[in-house]
Amino acid sequence: MFCIVVIKVPYEIITPGAAGSALEGIQIGEEANTTNIYSLGIYTNKNITVLEKWMASFNKKLDLEPYDKSKDLSPKDYHQFGKTMMDIGNTNSIIVAYEEYLERNDPISYNPYIPSNIKFKKEFVGIVVTARPNYENIGVRPNDIITKINDIEINSITELRNKLVQLATSDSGELNVTFTVTRAYKTNNQYESVVDHKINYFLENDRVVFNVGLGLEEFYSVEEIFPMIYLQQTNSIGSSGSVMTALAIYNVISEDDITKGYKIVGTGSLNHDGTVTAIGGIKQKIYTAATKGSGFDIFFVPEENYDEALIAYNYIFSNSEPTFILKKVSTFDEVLEILDSLEAKNE
Repeated sequence: MFCIVVIKVPYEIITPGAAGSALEGIQIGEEANTTNIYSLGIYTNKNITVLEKWMASFNKKLDLEPYDKSKDLSPKDYHQFGKTMMDIGNTNSIIVAYEEYLERNDPISYNPYIPSNIKFKKEFVGIVVTARPNYENIGVRPNDIITKINDIEINSITELRNKLVQLATSDSGELNVTFTVTRAYKTNNQYESVVDHKINYFLENDRVVFNVGLGLEEFYSVEEIFPMIYLQQTNSIGSSGSVMTALAIYNVISEDDITKGYKIVGTGSLNHDGTVTAIGGIKQKIYTAATKGSGFDIFFVPEENYDEALIAYNYIFSNSEPTFILKKVSTFDEVLEILDSLEAKNE
């Protein structure tokens, strides 16, 4: 009995979490913000015992995933990765909310002599390194911002891949490249460095696959914005709340309440172009939203996660009337279109 209580196993448990305001840690303008829009968090535990693994295997709300210390991020590195992804997610939420608002409410189409009360301008900074498993303090570092490869400027991940394709001279092999990176971005100690990096590649289904060994995301800075947004540190990590954060920001800067009285919840990572991408722990998030008394009306889920979400949804409500509807989306614009199509909620 002692063994199964104490001995650790290489697995992590993923459990349902909690719902919170989609504007957590975000202040828009000078007045207090309120919202009827929520995002969801889950809990993970990588330090589990044989007994915990055995008990979790019987609980439909939980998932078990293999965890390899030699390959996966350590808990400390994973937390840092989560903070970086949340920063990127918040930035993308701001970009998408403001640009979508300006596109839908172009002041020039009404009166070119009346200035818009919403202002926004962004600028591409580089490709941020969100994670590097088993980093040994040499070469490319987590949070480096890549701006050049072999001294050639790159302005997107697509441009980086195209350059790698040009450098690959066979069906498989190893590339030795140099990255120009910005470190300690937006601090008093910001500086530029040139580092070497090895990239393995191989041919799969007539397409060259590059094992860069880095987590990479395009990163933008906000150069002009009105109303101003103030960000505060929170305990949350990850970018899976960015779709709902963008929706909540959009709702604050809009004249009309786009929720129409509905209590909205959802999940999904958001790219700067408005594309909604898959997240982890979708089953646990469905269970979280279905908690008794939560009162949600609509749950937005990424299209890539929809099938798995629907299985959990149908199981939870197999013997009762669903308390919310499930809507799949692949872009932020689709979220707005769905809300536009709804009649106001009757209380």
